[in-house]
Amino acid sequence: MQYSIVVPIYSDGYLAPALCDEIERVMSAYVGATPLHQVLELIFVNDGSKDESLQTLLELPSVSSTSRETLDNTRRLLAESARPGARWFCA
Repeated sequence: MQYSIVVPIYSDGYLAPALCDEIERVMSAYVGATPLHQVLELIFVNDGSKDESLQTLLELPSVSSTSRETLDNTRRLLAESARPGARWFCA
């Protein structure tokens, strides 16, 4: 992969389908004839959303010109934030 776009999602998963379409439109123009799935991956990280964001991300159409990954960091985020002075990061 040449490009990885990491998108944190917090209670706004409903925006993901439109965001995917826009990223694919822009990147298609940028990379030209190269198939997007060869150069671009989208990584969605659910950052503890309390709504249906994770379900929305998991239901994104799998037919796409990009590689997509959905990570759910809800448990890790909650566990890390419970420790005094803890800072959360995506490894």
